[in-house]
Order: sequence, then C-alpha cells, then structure tokens
Amino acid sequence: VNISDMGSATSVIVSDNQSSEPITVTETGEIEIGPYPNGTSVIVTAANADDANCFKSSSALTQVACPPVNNDCSAAIILTPGADFEINPLVGTVVNATTTAELSFECQENSSQDVWYTVEVPESGSITIETRRDGVSPLTDTVIGVFAGDCSVLTPIGCEDDNEDDAFSTIVIEDQEPGTILYIAVRKWNNATEGTFLIAAYDESLRTCQNHTVSYTVVDDCANNQFSVDVDVTSLGSATSLLISDNQASTPVTATTTGVISFGPYATGDSVVITVTNADDSNCIKRSNELSTFCAPVNDDCSAAIALTPAGNFI
Repeated sequence: VNISDMGSATSVIVSDNQSSEPITVTETGEIEIGPYPNGTSVIVTAANADDANCFKSSSALTQVACPPVNNDCSAAIILTPGADFEINPLVGTVVNATTTAELSFECQENSSQDVWYTVEVPESGSITIETRRDGVSPLTDTVIGVFAGDCSVLTPIGCEDDNEDDAFSTIVIEDQEPGTILYIAVRKWNNATEGTFLIAAYDESLRTCQNHTVSYTVVDDCANNQFSVDVDVTSLGSATSLLISDNQASTPVTATTTGVISFGPYATGDSVVITVTNADDSNCIKRSNELSTFCAPVNDDCSAAIALTPAGNFI
C-alpha cells in the first residue's frame, strides 16, 4: 500500500476486509499488509484517523496463482532428451506466468507469458522440442523460442508457431555443437486461455532399440454405458516382451507375441491413455492419444424415432 500524500491527516489507518490487524501510518511511504491465500479477494481501506469523511478503498485485489517455478530464465527446468516424445514428457504451465521483456519472438510477436527450459544438444547436433495438449487443459496454442548463450545474453536461433497438426508448436534445431546448452521459452498465443501443456526434447539418434508397432481401436458397448480398447500389437520390434498399461489403474498386461489385447471396460466418457513399453529398453515406448467414446442418443436411427405428442402450442 503506497501512501504518497497524507492529505490533512496526522495519521492514516490501513485495514482490509480479511480481519487483519489495522496498521497506523504517520508518514508517506509503502507498507505491506497480508499475506493472504491465493484466490482471496482483498479490499484495502486507508482512512484518516482524525476525520472519517476522508478514506479510500481499493478495488478487489487478488492473485489467482503464483508464477510457475520456471517463470524466469534463471530457474529453467532441464529437459532430458529421449529418442521420441513419449519417453520423457514433462507437464508445464503458463498459468500466471509473466512475459520476459525484450525477448525476440519473431515468428509470433502476438505471444506472451513465457516459461523456461534447457536442453543439452546430443552428439548428433540436432534436437527436436515439441509441445502437446495436456488432456483437457484449456490451453490450445503454444509458441516456442530457442536461444543460445545464457540468461544474461540470449541469442535467438529458432522460433516456431504451430506445427502441421494443431496449434501446439514443434521446432527442430540442427547443426549445433554437441554438449551445447540451449534455452527454450514456451509462450501462449495472446488470445489463448492459460493452462498446462506437455513438452519433451528428443532425437532419433538416441534410440537404442527398434520400436514396436501398435494401434488402438475403441469398441463401444453403449447398451451397458461402457467401452473397451483393443490394443493391436503387430510387431514387437526388438523387444522380447511389451508391458501394456493404462491410466485407469487396470492391471498391466505383458505381451510376448503379436496379437490383440483388450483393455477395459471403461465408463462412457472416460479419457483413456494406453502405454506400451519395451520391457527390455524404455527408449522404445508408445502412448496412445486420449481414447474415449460417447454413445449416440436413443433416437440416433430413424427406426428408433421418438413419438411427438401434438398440442395446441409449443409450451
């Protein structure tokens, strides 16, 4: 609370609507009142102690959430590169992140709220940085900037806004000195809603196994308001066995041959992710997209049409 002018008061009483102990101020300057839990709606009142006709109240003040731990370049989170995205993805967030001033984002100047990561360039000299949607997070659009140097002097070496599939960006950085530390800033497009995202760094040169081949099919059982997922393993790659699991606490299944394995049942509307991992080498891992189903209405077909009862008016 910055009191820059005492007006005609010899002292000012500063209070809030949260039952904090009032503070008496006798000279101009800044005072601090609080702390309050995030999300609290605080109204601060500064009143002339000699004349109740002179007082001022703030608008409602709040902080929804603290900035992310990697809000600043100096607190960048380390990405561990794998052979593909599925090996070491991290969950990030831009909720309540700030925007680094004078940071070059030439590919999309209409972006804000950056969070920071670092990655070490592998022996190949190439690295891919990819972001994806995190489940039902409201965040729908990311922008990625990659920089060389250090936090005191950052030199832009790459910027990407959107990939071919959706609004989540992927950038490939090539011809770098192995062992170089790169700084990565992830922003949201200005009109996007704050939320979480997935991020990973990878390069095919890091693969130490031959990946397996697998596909997923959702099987409806709308009569019982449920569904299952058929996991079709068509190749084990270099694995002697594959460990298949889901994000719904089902018992994992070990597959030693190709074939179809059914997972479920799950309740209609559940969001299911299936993970298939080489039991001998975790560098070969595949995760499905979110799998779900919503059953059609009872009158989805002409033969199941619902009868309307005519009346004198709509009501």
